[in-house]
Amino acid sequence: MVRKRVGAVWRRALLSILVLGLARHNARIWQCFSGYLQRPWTRPASVDEGHGHFSARLAAPWDIFFGGEKLPVPQSSKELTLELQSAMMTAVEQAIPRFDIELPPAMGLGIEGKHALLVAPQDEEIRAAAVARGDRELAAAFVLLFEGLSNDRSLCIAFRNEKLLTKAKRVWQDWGKTRLITLPDPNRATFGGENTVRDRIKRPFLVAVAPSNGQLKELAAMAKAEEESEGKQICLILVNARIRGLNLADETRQFMAVRSNPIFHARFAGTRNEGLVFRKLGDPWVVARRDSASGNFTEVSRSDEEPTAEAINAALLDDPG
Repeated sequence: MVRKRVGAVWRRALLSILVLGLARHNARIWQCFSGYLQRPWTRPASVDEGHGHFSARLAAPWDIFFGGEKLPVPQSSKELTLELQSAMMTAVEQAIPRFDIELPPAMGLGIEGKHALLVAPQDEEIRAAAVARGDRELAAAFVLLFEGLSNDRSLCIAFRNEKLLTKAKRVWQDWGKTRLITLPDPNRATFGGENTVRDRIKRPFLVAVAPSNGQLKELAAMAKAEEESEGKQICLILVNARIRGLNLADETRQFMAVRSNPIFHARFAGTRNEGLVFRKLGDPWVVARRDSASGNFTEVSRSDEEPTAEAINAALLDDPG
C-alpha cells in the first residue's frame, strides 16, 4: 500500500523539499501543474551535434562553483534515493516539460522493502520480477510526490502491459486520484489510431514506465507533434526507458535522449562494473570508479554532455596514481 504501509518516509522527505521549493518557486510550480508548460527543453538539433562529447574538467562552466574538487557521488542506495528525491522536486519546481530518470535495473528505493545495495548484480541475468519491482518503486515515488502536492489528479502512470499494471495495483492497493493505465500495444491494429497514447492519458503529466521500443516510438511521435504545435503540452516523464548508454544505435532512443532532460541518471560501467556513470539535475555528468580498498566511488572525470562509451572506458582505465 503506497500511502499507508511504505510511503511515509518518502512523503516526509518529499514534503520537506516541497516546503523549501514552494517558498522560492510557487508561481512556477503551479504554472507547471496547470498544464501550461514551457516549450520543450532543448539540446542540439541532431544526435551527432554535441551529444556525447567529453570535456576537460577545468574547462567546464560549473568549475566556478566546484573548482578543482571532485564532485560527490552516491555511495549507497539511501544516498542515491535522497539525491533522486531532490532532483524530482526540482524538476517540478522548474516546470521541465520533458525529462527522464534512469536507475540500474532492479535498484530498490526502499518503498516496497529494504534499500538495495549500490552494487551491480553478480548474475548476468537479473530476474524479471526484480526489474519490475525497481520500475514500480520509481513509479510509486511519483505517486507519493504528487499526492504530497495534493495534485495527484493531474498524474497518469502508464505501464508497459496489463500484467505490470495489475501487479502495481495489487501491491499499492491505494494510489489516490492518480490515473493508472497501460501504454497502447504496438502489435495491435488500434495502435496509432484513435486508441493513441494521448487518448488514454487524460492528465497533464504522464510517467511512462519502462516502455517497449514500439511504445517509445509512439511517445516520440507524440513529442514531435507537440513540438510543432502551439497547444498545451503533456509533461512527459520517462522512467527507466533505457534511452542512454546505448551499445547499439537506436534511432528512437537517440531521438528521445536528445529531446529529454536527464534529471537523474545512474548506471554501472566498466568491464567489471567497477564504474558508475552519474548525473543529477544542475550538475555535470560524472564518471566515478569504485576503490577496491574502501569500496567507495570517486570521480575520475566529468563532462558537460553524456560521455561516450569510449570516454567512460578511458576514464576508468586511467591510472588513479
